Amino acid sequence: MDKQEDLSQLSQKGLLIDGAGIIAVYPKGKLGTDGQTAWQGAPYSAPDVDDIAFVNTMISTLQSTFCVDSSRIYATGKSNGML
Repeated sequence: MDKQEDLSQLSQKGLLIDGAGIIAVYPKGKLGTDGQTAWQGAPYSAPDVDDIAFVNTMISTLQSTFCVDSSRIYATGKSNGML
């Protein structure tokens, strides 16, 4: 199973997203210098990682693709696996 799919399983069990007007996104970090995915700040992260730009682009893309209420965008984190 993909790591991002594993992380999605940490969400509330039984949370019904389909048809509820909810978009859940589980971004994946960029491949770092040691072959693992990482976000900016990890000692092994790729030197050209810019998480702020990545998240801004991700949100802009979601807003241009879907009907997104910008006052209801939330983020959470889990170690180096999610924001």
